[in-house]
Amino acid sequence: MEYSNITIDTKRNRIRFYKTLLKSLGNPQYIRIMVNQEKKIFMVLSGEKGVDSIKINSHLQTDNSYEIHSKLFIEKLCEMMNWADTSCSYRIEGDLENAPESVAFNLENAIKLNLEGIETNE
Repeated sequence: MEYSNITIDTKRNRIRFYKTLLKSLGNPQYIRIMVNQEKKIFMVLSGEKGVDSIKINSHLQTDNSYEIHSKLFIEKLCEMMNWADTSCSYRIEGDLENAPESVAFNLENAIKLNLEGIETNE
């Protein structure tokens, strides 16, 4: 089974998607993000242009990632997951089983990273 990661950076209020995720979704021009609060699942879906879609620029960061910044969205995720430490990041592995339509990330399996990107034991 193949996997891809996202990183939720609570300090910088951003979500980082890596090139492997975008490639597994067919390098879409637009994505949609959905969160199932009961099951704690974060979904990224390949999408069409619409009111709830996010345009993906062709310019990736130097580490082949794409970032979305939203303080309110990150605050809501932290509240939902009881992530009290807002000076770290969380890496979540996503299952590519349903790609290219969607990729699911179980937020309960998030790995907490310190500011240097090293796993913590919490």
